[in-house]
Amino acid sequence: MVYFELLRRGYEITIGCVGDYEIDFVCKKMGERIYVQVTRELSHEDTIEMEFRPLLRVKDNYPICDINR
Repeated sequence: MVYFELLRRGYEITIGCVGDYEIDFVCKKMGERIYVQVTRELSHEDTIEMEFRPLLRVKDNYPICDINR
């Protein structure tokens, strides 16, 4: 659902990697870039660390978005 919503909004979508870590969606549109990490639940500390680790390693100033369903 998230992927299709990003497409509907006109983003070009790829999967990102920072070292050995994966970012669910790297979205680009007209010079704008956002990073999106999607998870079903963030109730456990291990899950929070796992989901945010790749985002915290990104070394630019583009927005980061975590979607917790």
